[in-house]
Amino acid sequence: MTDSLGDLIRKYRIEHLITIQEFADKSGLSKGHISMLERNISSRAGKPLSPTLDTYNAVAKGLGMSLTNLLETMGEEDAVAKAVDEPASPIQTIAAHLQGTKLSDKDMEDITDFLDYIKFRKKK
Repeated sequence: MTDSLGDLIRKYRIEHLITIQEFADKSGLSKGHISMLERNISSRAGKPLSPTLDTYNAVAKGLGMSLTNLLETMGEEDAVAKAVDEPASPIQTIAAHLQGTKLSDKDMEDITDFLDYIKFRKKK
């Protein structure tokens, strides 16, 4: 069985004796995002995560390996190659605008709350 992205992060952190914050600093992702990846559950939706290609890239950077090596380790080459061919969704476009921005756990919570509000408003 291949490891999930979160499993690889956790194993790396344990082997290198680093905290979630230290891995977040290495990868450029927020501490909250790393925590969600390790648990493979969205803290707000309570559903499994579907990491974006940008997230895979950031995690590969944090692990000190290429994206290709990370995907080969996970057995995910085909799934991500397919995702690259698909046009970006509006959410991916929004995420691209935030690329490289360090977001605190509170920032992530605020963003999630706002997205929940928009979903609620659209249901009316």
